Formats: sequence, structure tokens, C-alpha cells
Amino acid sequence: MNEPTIDTSLTPEEVCSLRKAGGWDHDLEEWKSCLASNLLNVTVRNDQNEVIGVGFFTGNARHAELTDLVVHPSYQNRGVARSIVQFINTYACNTGIKYYGLTYDKTFPWLKGFYESEGFKSIDFAMWHKGSLGE
Repeated sequence: MNEPTIDTSLTPEEVCSLRKAGGWDHDLEEWKSCLASNLLNVTVRNDQNEVIGVGFFTGNARHAELTDLVVHPSYQNRGVARSIVQFINTYACNTGIKYYGLTYDKTFPWLKGFYESEGFKSIDFAMWHKGSLGE
């Protein structure tokens, strides 16, 4: 397994393949748009140069968000996600981003503890538009 890198060569097809392996949504057109608008795409590749983990960081010089973190099921619990988050944390710190956050899927309750272990803190003043939550 390689170290995380900023990956400008990441393709929408690679993202879809990774997400499909995990049973998650993988709409090609949607991922084309997402890749084009990210501040940073961070990947971990295996020795065959296949993407086994990816993190997307969106935003600008002041506000940013870890918007997606995906690890291939065969590589989960091996430190891939942690290495991606730490890479993004370092990037955010080194570039002076003031406000950096994320949201996580509450159907995976262990994610809260994982993100807290990486320095994130729950806050009580965040809001999302109800239409974006499937309501």
C-alpha cells in the first residue's frame, strides 16, 4: 500500500469502481462533476496502482469540508482512512484553512469515534437544508 497523495490523475471511473465495490452509489456523471469541483483529491493506491482509498476535500482558502472518504472493503481497518484524514488535516493546517469540518452517516455510529480520534469535535450549531436530507 502506498502513502496518500494529492491525485490529479484520479478518474471518475476509478471513483465509481471503488464505490461500487463497497456497495455505495456510483453515478459516473455525478462523480465527474464532483472531481472537477474539489479543492483536493487524496488517494491511496495499492502496488498495482489501483485506488483503494479516496478522500475529497472541498472548499476554499477559508472554509473547507471533508466531503467524502471511501476505502475499498478489502482494505478497511488497515489504516487507509486514517492516513487520508491525516494527510488532509496536514494540508488544511499548512494552507491556513480556518474552518474545516465534515458530516458523517449516523447509520455507521463508529464513524463518530473515528473522526473524534482524528481531532474533530461535534458541534451543536450546524444546520442542513431539509431538502438535502431527503425530507
